[in-house]
Amino acid sequence: MLDFHKDYNLIYEVSSVHAPSGNAEKIINYIQKHVNNSLHKYRVGDSLVIRKGNPSFVFFIHVDTVGFISQHENILLNIGHINVDEQPFQIVSENNENYYALMYGPKYKISFSQTFIEPGVFFTYKQKTHIKDDLLYSTYIDNRICLFLALKALENVENILLAFSTDEEICGGTTIKLSKFIFEEFKIRKAIICDATIATPRVKLSNGIALTYKDEAIPSINFVRKIEHFLKMNNVKLQREIEDFGQSDGALIAKCPYPIEWAFIGIPVQNNHSPLEVASLYDITEMYNAIYLLALNNLNI
Repeated sequence: MLDFHKDYNLIYEVSSVHAPSGNAEKIINYIQKHVNNSLHKYRVGDSLVIRKGNPSFVFFIHVDTVGFISQHENILLNIGHINVDEQPFQIVSENNENYYALMYGPKYKISFSQTFIEPGVFFTYKQKTHIKDDLLYSTYIDNRICLFLALKALENVENILLAFSTDEEICGGTTIKLSKFIFEEFKIRKAIICDATIATPRVKLSNGIALTYKDEAIPSINFVRKIEHFLKMNNVKLQREIEDFGQSDGALIAKCPYPIEWAFIGIPVQNNHSPLEVASLYDITEMYNAIYLLALNNLNI
């Protein structure tokens, strides 16, 4: 079971690590240090694979975030899709320096600073986290909450394979490299994507985790239905997600030249990619239950 108040520090910690797409080494180093040295760890380019026991499938979890990179004249370019309403908003540099940013035409700009920011510096949102009324309010719930859940499951199951990708927010290529490594090294043919997803009038907070039938891609439907049946039989609350938008590591697995079936399960999140995202503690718990049960059963479904 999860104890959110007991685990608050870990949630805050994993959400605070600076690792925007393209510059995610700090979060990979954090995971390597956090995980028991007795486990098998494999660096695959900029990403990481952790194996415990003899798993029959893999969980893909992206650990990069949206953010910014400085251009010239203190202008910021987006990394991934940015969603900001408040003006100004707080950001922090890769050197842990705090700034404010605001809209500057179609882009953002460092404000209230006489300091010249060198071009090529990466920034992320300033970390904020609190729990209120059974909701988690935090920077980078997408997708550090699934990292947190994976680390918890790793402590409690005998067989699990975790692939941590690092450029999902820019639809980069680390997932394809990971797929190649996992298929060739372990002969794994099944993958489950664990991520945040966008809360909508159809996929609501506090109504269970989303199981995707369609976003911009279509997963391996027979595999999806097997997972759906298994989780329902084990009383995990699900809601089907069928949309024309959204993309995950699954779309890249579908494009890789390996026969890997994939499915997507996600925690509904409001205010995606904003400085303060919102998710239900109930949905987060159901996601943990799904990860735990699938790993415990070693996907014997």
